[in-house]
Amino acid sequence: MPSYGPVKSPNNESVDIIGKHFSCPDPDCKDLWVRFGEEPNAIFVKGERVDNDRIRCRVPKYTKPDVLQVEVTFNG
Repeated sequence: MPSYGPVKSPNNESVDIIGKHFSCPDPDCKDLWVRFGEEPNAIFVKGERVDNDRIRCRVPKYTKPDVLQVEVTFNG
């Protein structure tokens, strides 16, 4: 995973979030979301659990270059 990258992606690019022990409370992991930025301007995108150490999601459409906090939630 890069330490930085595009915040706005015109080509629906994906980003991988690397961590440890990602597990979902439900077998389908249907409530996995990734939040970019903080409220009230946060952008939520649907995430996909690739394996126990990796989550993949689309780079969000954001209006300006910025450094954003990234958070993952497994329960919506």
